[in-house]
Amino acid sequence: MNIVQINESQLQEVKDVLHETWLDTYSHIYPREAVDIITSTWHSLQNLSQQAKDPRFYFAAAMRDGKITGVVTARLDDDQSTVLIHRLYVLPKFQGQGTGAAMLNAAVAHFPNVKRLTLEVESANEKARAFYVLGGFRVIGQSEEKVAGIKTTIIQMQKDL
Repeated sequence: MNIVQINESQLQEVKDVLHETWLDTYSHIYPREAVDIITSTWHSLQNLSQQAKDPRFYFAAAMRDGKITGVVTARLDDDQSTVLIHRLYVLPKFQGQGTGAAMLNAAVAHFPNVKRLTLEVESANEKARAFYVLGGFRVIGQSEEKVAGIKTTIIQMQKDL
C-alpha cells in the first residue's frame, strides 16, 4: 500500500469509494435515499475537484494494486497549528489493516509544524470513534445537527501532537 495525493483523473474513483464506504458506515443510521443524496452532494465531482485543487487541503488516497482503497482529506486551519481532518474513509474489506492509520500519518507528515489534529465524527459511528480513541484522540465536545433531515449527535475530537 502507498499513499498518494489525488489528481483530477481519480476523482470519479474517489467518489465511488466514498459512496461505498458511506453505505457501509451509515446505512444503519440513514435510509439509502439519504446516503445517496448526501454522497451525491457532499462528494460531487465539483466539490471534490475544488478540494483537490485547494493548496490548503491535503487530499490523498491509499492505493493497492492500482486501486483506491481509502481516502483522506485534511486542511490546515487558519491558525496554522491545527489540522482539521475532514474525511477518513477506508473500503470495508481493507479496514483493520493499517490503511486508516497510514493515511492519518501521511496527513500529519504533510503539515509538519502542526500541534494538533481535530475532527468530527458521528456518535453512532462507533467503529470510527474506537479507531480515533485508539489513535490517541480525545473527545472535546459534541453538538446536535440535522443531516439529510435526521437529527444526529456529532462528536468533536482532538489529538495533541
